[in-house]
Amino acid sequence: MKRKKELVKVEEVKVRSKIIVEAKLALALIALAELCVCAAAQEDTADYWYKKSGELFVNGSSEESILALDKALQIDPVNATLWQTKGSLLILMRNKDKADLAYEKSIEILNQTIEDNPGNAEAWLSKAQALDSLGRSDEAIKAYDKVIELNPEKSDLAGIAWENKAGILMKLGKYNESIEAYDNALESVSANNTRLQAFVLSRMGSSLDSAGRYEEAINAYDGVMEISAKQSQDYLPALQNKGMSLLKLGKHEEALEAFGKVIAMRPDFGGWYGKGMALKALGRYNESIAAFDKSLEQLPDNPLVWADKGEALQVLGRNEDAIKAYDKAIETAGSSQFFIDEETSAKAWYNKGLSLKALGRTSEGNAANARAKELGYHG
Repeated sequence: MKRKKELVKVEEVKVRSKIIVEAKLALALIALAELCVCAAAQEDTADYWYKKSGELFVNGSSEESILALDKALQIDPVNATLWQTKGSLLILMRNKDKADLAYEKSIEILNQTIEDNPGNAEAWLSKAQALDSLGRSDEAIKAYDKVIELNPEKSDLAGIAWENKAGILMKLGKYNESIEAYDNALESVSANNTRLQAFVLSRMGSSLDSAGRYEEAINAYDGVMEISAKQSQDYLPALQNKGMSLLKLGKHEEALEAFGKVIAMRPDFGGWYGKGMALKALGRYNESIAAFDKSLEQLPDNPLVWADKGEALQVLGRNEDAIKAYDKAIETAGSSQFFIDEETSAKAWYNKGLSLKALGRTSEGNAANARAKELGYHG
């Protein structure tokens, strides 16, 4: 316990880290699962292989999923949607070079479509999304603006364009502009499309959270839950992200309650990680370790959980166990399919150094701290 003050605390969690990592992963898989609605399509159609690809990916057969998409593309090689889907799957498989080629191919097809019909708003939207996936933010924003220009009246297409544009602004750290764009998205979406409204509100909550406007983020997440059925794919991420915002406000008991509700509704969704974080914040370290272990049963290659578990062990003076946890955080931070996190690796190296020093292994501890500094950690 003497080293408790020295322990590096987990920094404020930003978008695409900590608790929402598992939520976003779950959402991605659910979205793909929707492609798998048992189709009556014949095996010689692109539609059949497109849906088969989604089914294979959800079942964990990533390579087979790509092969199915390739069969769809053999039948319909100028289908921009197929190329973009292939790009998205390849990104999830950490094959960025091939993903970029797929996105470029989709843009080539969409450019021809737009040349033939400049007023095709759906083609402009797809092009914007492909440009965004390639990291060409300025071009993507211009394409989204074109969609909005072509849909000046209230429409879901304009709402999607505003939402996607808001997402880019959020990634660029322009949170206030992002929130304004989300407001425009909500104004554009038709009143009866509660599914899209919930999605926009959820994303708006993330932007508000990233801007440090946690109370407003919680209100946005509450809005999602008000208009979404508990069985929907929007409700649980909103509840879980609300828990994270509550943690940042220091409302640890309320956060613990939120994560408990997530676990009760769907134990495999990621709530165990949030519960572990809340318990750790409350100083209930043994309980937090048990919660982290539950999370690791579901996602053993999540370096974030290993790092947090290591911190809880370290506070308890269980430095040998903490070092093992930090080693796993370092290992998985560089090898996991879904969790690529150099910042977590750097912090794990630093905390490992503290545990080594606590055990009297000073030279090893100094080496670990030096490694953390090489990776950019300056805690």
